[in-house]
Formats: sequence, C-alpha cells, structure tokens
Amino acid sequence: MLERAGANSVFVVGTPARMEPPRADRWQTNPVRHRTGSRLAKQLSELCCEKDVRAVIVHVSGYGYEKRGAPIWLLRGMRIWRRKHSNCQLFGIFHELFATGRVWNSSFWLSKLQEHITRGIWELCDGGLATTSRYFEQLASWRPHMKGSLFMMPVFSNVGEPNLILPIQNRPPNMVVFGQPGVERRVYTGPGYESAASIVENLQIHKIIDVGARRDIPPDRVGRVPVLSLGQLSPNCVSQQLMSCQFGLLDYDIGRLEKSSVFAAYAAHGVIPVCIGAQANPPHGLEEGRHFLRWPLQKLPDRGAIQRNLVDWYSGHSIRKHADLLSSFK
Repeated sequence: MLERAGANSVFVVGTPARMEPPRADRWQTNPVRHRTGSRLAKQLSELCCEKDVRAVIVHVSGYGYEKRGAPIWLLRGMRIWRRKHSNCQLFGIFHELFATGRVWNSSFWLSKLQEHITRGIWELCDGGLATTSRYFEQLASWRPHMKGSLFMMPVFSNVGEPNLILPIQNRPPNMVVFGQPGVERRVYTGPGYESAASIVENLQIHKIIDVGARRDIPPDRVGRVPVLSLGQLSPNCVSQQLMSCQFGLLDYDIGRLEKSSVFAAYAAHGVIPVCIGAQANPPHGLEEGRHFLRWPLQKLPDRGAIQRNLVDWYSGHSIRKHADLLSSFK
C-alpha cells in the first residue's frame, strides 16, 4: 500500500505486550493496553487524531483475539470508537465468521456468540473483504444493501511472491511439506504417511523438503525418498525452497482452500498442491486436476498446464491486487 499508493500504515495489535511483545520492524505497532472495549476505543481515537487517519482496517478472526474466538471486547470497542469517529471509513477483512463443532466442543456452544460479534462488526463497516466465496455470501445475506461494497479475494502468500516463476520442467522433482507445527503428525504418521509414501512413488519424487517449526522430528525417509528437514526459515528462504520443488503436500479442507496460506504460498511460487485426507468439493474457481491434485490421483497430471492455471488463478488476488483494493478505500 505504501509503495503503490503512498498509504502509510499504523498497526494496533490485539495481543497486549505483556502477553507477546510486538515484532520489531519499520512499522509503528501499538499493542492494545488491555482487552476491554473502552480501552480499545480510547487507543484508536488517540491514534486517529494523532495520525490524521483516513480509514481503519479491522481484521476479523475471532481466535486471533481470544482463545475461544469470542472477543466481545473487540465489538464493544469498535462500537464506541465508531460513535466518535463516524467520518472515518471502516473496512473489515473477514478471515473467519464463526466456528461450528460437535456438542462436546467449545466452538459448538460459542458459535452464536462468535456470529453475533462478527455480524456486529460488519454492521459498523463501510466496506468489506471476504476471503472465501462462502463468507462473501454470508456477509451479503446479513447486509444485502452492502453487496456492492463487499469484495471476495482469497488470501495471498505470506512468504512473498517471486518476480519470475520457474517453469515446472526446470525444477528438480522435489516435494515440499510446509505449514505450522503439527502438520508433521498428519503427514508422517498413520494414514497420512501411507498416502505420502504412495504419492512420492507415483510422482517419482527424488526428495522431500520439510519447512517449518515442528513438534515432532520428521522421519529420515518416506518410503524410499529422503526427507530434508530445514525447520523454521525466513520468508525469503522459504520462497527459495518452494521454487526448488514441483509439488507441495497439503492436508487441508479442500472446501476452504481460498483461505489456506499454505495453498496461497504454493500457488504464488508455481508449486502444484497435492491434497490428502480431504473429501469436500473445491470452492468456485478452483478445479481438481486444473489447479491442484487430490490423492489418490485419477491419472498422471500435465504438470505444466496445472502450474500455468494455478499461477493465473493466483494473479487475480496477489499482494498487489489486495493493496490496490485497500488503497482505493478512503
């Protein structure tokens, strides 16, 4: 946004500094002092006056603000702030709306409260961005008259975007396993291991590159294929490793691929995702065999065609596309 529109950003983080210090970088970052509505409203008001703020962007993902995903203080604070700053534009980015779960899960009992909070914040907004088509339709049903000010864009890569995508035929036949801690338990144990072993044999993979922090040590081999475990890397290093792979293993709900940051990273780098353990239908705009593979494979893929389709799909919601949309909202 700064590079493309000269729009400088100040960040307010929903986690107090005593719980987690803010990241040290070139951006001004202000952790909330206390997770209360009045304190949040006061802090936002002070920043708006001090910085002559034109617009506020609120990222809506309940579990990012509270362990149980129901930050009622966030809704209260935004309501108080909104009454005092009605001339300042408010734009919501909706990464989550509300969770669902079985009766023995807390998400089942808190789902209605989560929905109340998300809907309440959306009612305060002058515009919004949904990360999935399903979220878009839900938000539009809550405020039909705002549909013209509501946009849908899948998430972008959080490990950067290379300027040049290396063609699939110019890459070694490697497969990457990338993601948060815990992914190793789904990929390297039980049914996940059996699927991974069959995939690397079927696709004639020479090496698996494991990237990310891990709770368990990845195995030395999957089937007859060696595993190179690199641990947690900087975004630039992750990007370099992705560019050295043809395929990327992904254990994620296919129905929500639009909001998968790992899927976005694969797409941005021209890495063909291979999804395991998922039975759902893909969201609108993504097709199995055209943009990703699902195990078991129906036939050997045309790697070049899938890579081109995937990169083309990603280009419609790249970091630049997001920046241009947000910068236009003033």
